[in-house]
Amino acid sequence: LTRMPLGTCVVIGDPHVLTFDNPLGNAGDISQLTAGDYHLVASDELQIQGRFGYSDHFSAEAAMIGFAITGDLIANNKLVVEYTGPAKGYAGFKAWWNGKQILTSLPGFFYSADHFLAAKLANIDPDEMHDKARHTIGGEVGSGALPSYLFDLMPDIRIYCLLGEDTMNMVLSLRKFEGAMDGYCGNFNCLTKDDTLEAL
Repeated sequence: LTRMPLGTCVVIGDPHVLTFDNPLGNAGDISQLTAGDYHLVASDELQIQGRFGYSDHFSAEAAMIGFAITGDLIANNKLVVEYTGPAKGYAGFKAWWNGKQILTSLPGFFYSADHFLAAKLANIDPDEMHDKARHTIGGEVGSGALPSYLFDLMPDIRIYCLLGEDTMNMVLSLRKFEGAMDGYCGNFNCLTKDDTLEAL
């Protein structure tokens, strides 16, 4: 084994989190129905926070409305995505790279000067990203491409966001870190039994 394994964490609906050790949801999921900012990934190398908030679609239970990622692994660059409104759908979402707004039109493309980020806002088929990526906001499986963000960050980090009316679903892929990992996406130790809300 010369490289650490790739893993996938999925945040969908109101929201249900499928951890790196349980990406298909075979062992249930982790749910956090209260609005707030929560660590999806917490480690010395990388920090990813998810913002869960109430919306027209989920008025009594929180859903994902934004995220931020930074850390040594990406040279302390910072990517932020959030639904700001008032427009509904993709036009109500904004993305920033190191404080500068990017991807302001559909389709839109952005490549950072330091080569750490390749990003696009485009119509993308959620089924190609994860079989649960459409959950609650993306229609039926096989119903085609929808407005989405796709972020590829060095090294080997991919974040797909399906954009709903005012919430989003996320599919996060990255390699297991050498050091400890924590957060709602789990500890990535290849064991599902300790991926519980109480343990995270």
